[in-house]
Amino acid sequence: MNSNEMLRTVCDDVELITGIKTVIYDETRKIIHSQPDMMCDFCKVVRQSAALTEKCLACDAYGFEKSAQERGIFIYRCHMGLTEAVAPVTENGRTVGYLMLGQLLTKNGREQVRACIDALDDASLHEELSRLLSAMPETDERHLRATARILAMSAAYVRSHELLTRRKSTVAYKIESYVFENLANPDLTTETVCAALGFSRTALYNACIKDFGVSMSEYVREVRADRALHLLRNTALPIARIAEQVGLSATERLNRLLKSQIGLTAGKIRKQRQ
Repeated sequence: MNSNEMLRTVCDDVELITGIKTVIYDETRKIIHSQPDMMCDFCKVVRQSAALTEKCLACDAYGFEKSAQERGIFIYRCHMGLTEAVAPVTENGRTVGYLMLGQLLTKNGREQVRACIDALDDASLHEELSRLLSAMPETDERHLRATARILAMSAAYVRSHELLTRRKSTVAYKIESYVFENLANPDLTTETVCAALGFSRTALYNACIKDFGVSMSEYVREVRADRALHLLRNTALPIARIAEQVGLSATERLNRLLKSQIGLTAGKIRKQRQ
C-alpha cells in the first residue's frame, strides 16, 4: 500500500475500534483524508449558519494550536459543548500533521450543549438542534479517555511509518539525521554540525530556516524537547537519565527546556502518564 492508502486504513481502523470517524490533516491543516459523512447530523445543522461555522473553524484552530504546543493529545469542548480530540504527528520536533476526532456528547456535557442551543436567536435552528440533541448517544469519561489513547497511538503509528512527512532538501535531511544521531552530545552546536557535515554557517542557517522554520540552535532545542517528551511519556527511565540522553547535563536544564517549549516540567509530564 502507498502512504495515502495506509492513512485511509488508519482512519478506517480507528472507526472500527471506536465507532468514531477520524480526520487526518497535513501540517498546513488541510484535510488529506476523511471518511464519508464525517460530520454528525447535529454538526451538519450547525454548519448551516455562517456565524456558527466561523466558530467551528476557530475551535479547530484552537485544538491544532494546543496539541502542537503540548506535543500530545489535546481534548477540549467546542463552542457548542461537544467534545473533540486532536493528536499531532511530529517529526524530529516539528508538527507535520494532525489526527482529529470529535463531535462526542459526554454524559456531563449535555447541559452545556443545551445551554449553547438556548443561547441561539434562530428559532428554527434552535428547534432542529434540540431535536437532534435528544437523539444523540452519550460517551462516558472512560470511553473518551480510551478513544483518545487510541488516537494518540494512531498518530504515533503514522509518525513511525513516515506516512506524513515534511519535504526537505538534501542538506536538511543530513542536518536532521546528524542531530538525531548525536542528540546525547551536549556540545551539539552550529559549529560542531558545520564541522561534521562540511557546511558553511550560511548554508546551515539557510537550510534550517527554509526547511525547519527556525535557526539551528532552536531546531536542536525542539528536537531535544520532542525526544524527552517521548521518553517521559513512553518509558520508565529516570528523569536524570532522560536529560543525559537528550544532551543535557542536569534535570534542571531539562526542566527549563520543557518549560520554555510546552510550559510543563519533566515531573508534571511524567505524572500525566500515570
